[in-house]
Amino acid sequence: MKSFIGASAVKDLRDAIGQYVLYRSVLRRLDPGRAPYLAIDAETALTLFSEPLAEYLVIDEQVLLIIVDITTERIVEWRS
Repeated sequence: MKSFIGASAVKDLRDAIGQYVLYRSVLRRLDPGRAPYLAIDAETALTLFSEPLAEYLVIDEQVLLIIVDITTERIVEWRS
């Protein structure tokens, strides 16, 4: 699960999306039947990932998301 606790939310977002794209590229070649998901907490989904910049990146880069409730440690949503 990716945390977004750095000094810059934009830098954290850039790093997370970049890492996701890198892993997706490798998986496509090594195991084409698998797809990576970026796991984020529910609060981050409601704040950072509801901002236009994050929404654009998720759409343009076709990022698959898992939204997790940290308190209950349960998946609350799969976004594809």
